[in-house]
Amino acid sequence: MSTLQTASYAASIAVCVGFGLFALVWSRKMQERNKDAEFFLTARNSQGTGKIIWSFYAAAVGAWTLFGPPSYALSAGILGVIFYAVACGIPIFIVAFFGEKIQSRFPKVLSLADFVSQRFGRTLEVLVSIIMIFNMGIALTAEYTSIGDLFETVVGTNRIPIVIVIGCTTMIYTATGGLSVSIITDQIQGLFSIIFVTVMAIYIAATFRMPLSAELPAELAPNYLGYSAIAVMPISLTCSTIYNEAMWQRVWASADDKTLRTGALVSMTVVTIIIFFYGFCGFLAAWAGLTIDNPNTVLFTLLGAGGEAPVWIIVIVTVLAATMNQSAVDSLQNALVDNISSLLLRGRSVWWSRLVVVIVNVPLVVVSLRGYQVMNLFLVANLVATCCAAPILLGLSRRLEAYVTTASVIVGWITGFVAVMVFGYLKVGDVAGGLHYTFFEVYDYPSFLLALGFSVVGVFLWGVPAQLLTHGFSSKAPSSITKSTTLRASLDEKH
Repeated sequence: MSTLQTASYAASIAVCVGFGLFALVWSRKMQERNKDAEFFLTARNSQGTGKIIWSFYAAAVGAWTLFGPPSYALSAGILGVIFYAVACGIPIFIVAFFGEKIQSRFPKVLSLADFVSQRFGRTLEVLVSIIMIFNMGIALTAEYTSIGDLFETVVGTNRIPIVIVIGCTTMIYTATGGLSVSIITDQIQGLFSIIFVTVMAIYIAATFRMPLSAELPAELAPNYLGYSAIAVMPISLTCSTIYNEAMWQRVWASADDKTLRTGALVSMTVVTIIIFFYGFCGFLAAWAGLTIDNPNTVLFTLLGAGGEAPVWIIVIVTVLAATMNQSAVDSLQNALVDNISSLLLRGRSVWWSRLVVVIVNVPLVVVSLRGYQVMNLFLVANLVATCCAAPILLGLSRRLEAYVTTASVIVGWITGFVAVMVFGYLKVGDVAGGLHYTFFEVYDYPSFLLALGFSVVGVFLWGVPAQLLTHGFSSKAPSSITKSTTLRASLDEKH
């Protein structure tokens, strides 16, 4: 084994195990409070502003940021870099905004699916839970895949040991300490990542001396994919975040509304800056004309610009990746457990939730060892979430309550999916090929605009006629709607 391989593995495993031991110590301190299954899952109203800032940040970034933004810059150019960065920050604020509204109506809500249950009923709760489990399962698989890719393609060693170490350490302290301990570790993991990113930025500024062409290459200048990013990235990442319980958990854990708003705004800003830096690294490598054999490792191509990158900087980046990966993994593990527990284990012992931590991770670790492309994994999850996000958020409006029902939401989902399917058919020429193009190949803006727009249209295509048929066209219809809203408000108070 080479010096790079030995140093990278030793340092990364030491840091991951260190975080795990630290988390276990804190778990013992939280033992009494964590006997309450609700606190174990939500850390209800217990976290101050600083913890929420770091926790939102840790949940939003992961090892995928070393691969996704730099590789996306190679095709989408500077516009892609900018809107990828902005789109990673915006969802934090949106979740905080809607989360505040959800808590004002349902103070004891356990998860987004639990809100859906109280607002719409059991049928939609189950369907939303399935979508969330799928979306977060993809995200967790992408995290395991990213760290495995890093050690296999850059360090030049087997991916299995690092994936198992991160998976096992996070499973142990997540099952023991729950959300509150995950948020505590987020602070240190977030600080580690900021320090290492700063070191990497200083290193690039000090060593990069490659000449830059006077004009940007065509693929880096504003182009079709770059302009597409203006719509694709904000829509896809926002909708995907809505179906990510890890973000909603930070809402439930915030001490109060002011803490939530401040934490969301600060972390949104930091996340945007960090993602822009990673994306710009890919942009800079392509602008300098560096030979890029593997788009996924373009960041490391930049670190070695003009020669071989020193072992110490590669080790720093691998430790950074392992730290970010562990923080994202424990957030997603907690989120999956929260979602499943609120659906199936409400009122059960906290030990059932701890068992779920293990059950959900094992198959995802196995799938991640296949090494699927990270951006393709996210594409299918993002587009599914885009078809299904807006109808659920419409359910928060009291004025639209009579029109946004279980049936109209499902019709909205179907309408969004059919719109994407039709676009794919027109683009490629056949249904199967069109679905593969839209869901597995290209982040094309019509797919996301159609999915979002027609999902809303579908809600009212069903909701308005259904309301008119139920109450007729008489002047009494509005009072019926008012009565329905009043009844729902009464139910809200009981919850």
